[in-house]
Amino acid sequence: MYHYTPPIAINWHLEAYCNYACSFCYASLTEQRLMPRPSEGQGASLIRDMASSGVQKINFVGGEPMLHPHLGTLIVTAKSCGMTTSIVSNGTGLTEEWLIGMRPHLDWLGLSIDASNDEMHALMGRGLKGEIASGFSRHLERSKKVWQIARGLGYGLKLNTVVTSVNADDDMSELVGLLKPHRWKIFKVLRIEGENDGRVEPLLISQEQFEEYMVRHRRYLQDFE
Repeated sequence: MYHYTPPIAINWHLEAYCNYACSFCYASLTEQRLMPRPSEGQGASLIRDMASSGVQKINFVGGEPMLHPHLGTLIVTAKSCGMTTSIVSNGTGLTEEWLIGMRPHLDWLGLSIDASNDEMHALMGRGLKGEIASGFSRHLERSKKVWQIARGLGYGLKLNTVVTSVNADDDMSELVGLLKPHRWKIFKVLRIEGENDGRVEPLLISQEQFEEYMVRHRRYLQDFE
């Protein structure tokens, strides 16, 4: 007889839209809403159903999850059900007031930082759409401020980095040493047919380039082993 074993962790892509313009992202939506959102009550009920099915951790992602109007309620509900809670954000909307208010309910905060300077972020589209259209980015500047506040509040901090042709030769060691994340996830940029194909191609790298990036940062990565 087949026995279903529910996942202990779930990534909920609850907001497809993003206010950033990352050229490598799988999401290409220009409209803020892909479909009618569940109501606040429906979302909370869904989380309670997840918890009763054995889900132990929930990670709210996007798009940009901070654009979702019910995110706070969903986080509070998940924590009340005993889940470990996490979000991955580009940092916009993460004010000190919000971070203070969510601290009893949100365990982990993930920020995506791809390069040691905002010149490279601009070339990758990692910035607000209005900024990128003007040829610049303030992503690293914003992220460092959010990171400092979150560290002071005791959040678990995750760093996500996507390696592309723009930042493949970058050295993040000094920056990562300053940030001191609890976890650092490094991803190789991918072409996803029907999603980012047609715009990601100039950013693609070889497996050799990715491995060279990993070797360059191996000394820091050993701290996580």
